[in-house]
Amino acid sequence: MSSSNADSNRERHKKFLPAFIHSHKHPNAMPLGVNDWDTTLEDGQVPVVLVHGTWMNSYCTWADIAPLLVENGHRVFATNYGKDADSYVSRARAVYASDGILQSQVELAAFINKVLEDTGAQQVDLIGHSQGGAQVVLYANLSSRKGEPDPSTGKRLPKVRNAIGISSSHQGTTLSGIATLGNWIEKRVSIRGYAKKFVGQCAVDQMIDSDFIVDSVADLGPAAGVKHTMITTRYDEVVTPYHSGFLGTPDPESPYDHSDTEVINHCVQDHGNSRDFSDHLSILYSPRTAEILLDTLSGDPSRLRRPTARGFVVPLLGKIG
Repeated sequence: MSSSNADSNRERHKKFLPAFIHSHKHPNAMPLGVNDWDTTLEDGQVPVVLVHGTWMNSYCTWADIAPLLVENGHRVFATNYGKDADSYVSRARAVYASDGILQSQVELAAFINKVLEDTGAQQVDLIGHSQGGAQVVLYANLSSRKGEPDPSTGKRLPKVRNAIGISSSHQGTTLSGIATLGNWIEKRVSIRGYAKKFVGQCAVDQMIDSDFIVDSVADLGPAAGVKHTMITTRYDEVVTPYHSGFLGTPDPESPYDHSDTEVINHCVQDHGNSRDFSDHLSILYSPRTAEILLDTLSGDPSRLRRPTARGFVVPLLGKIG
């Protein structure tokens, strides 16, 4: 199997903090098994594209999930995107997704289209974390209106089969009250220029009630003909309130055909998983998250609405024991 991983010291980390440290020591690192551009897709195989979140990178986000997907027969692709060279936080080599969300969407769309073109697939499965979830929702909506008709049904086939968000910020966030306070101050003293310079346009875009949220994504909802799975944690301190990471049902007044649209919302603590204390980052290393992803991508409906995997998960790390 061929991979674009430029880091010769490739590892598989199963906890967030060690993966984060590794990614900053090896800024070109990619998760094991991703970006195999040479192997022909098997019949019926749909490539999976992973989209990391704000100030993150593909390695620290997907170090555990990507190899797991590959081990289960999925072709997985990932990229680091959206580096705002003018922001202070982006001076760190392994920090990405600091640019404006719409600017990053153009870069991500080009990568997804490259995956479709190079693999010959008609659809992709998208998995995004945090800002990556917002990017997934946005791309699914924009691309669902451009898909080619399915010869067997005559229905338009969207480019996205599964749109999966993990702690997705598609509705904006109060950031545990910090963004709310920022909006209050902004009405009195302009601070957004300073915020953009320090943390990047993406942070401004994801503030609740920001111009981006109000004008670009607040009314998007689920994309037509796409299966949406949203995964959250009650202990999310970044995307708050945590249930803002869910999606509602399709708008009955929508001009698009939503007959094949599906939305399933999960909280990792549901169904007896009370010892899972996943925060915004360790949810990526939770066994419940992994199970939901595998079941969703397999299309097996047996446990999709009632996952069973449990584990003791702690913030900033992941499963213990």
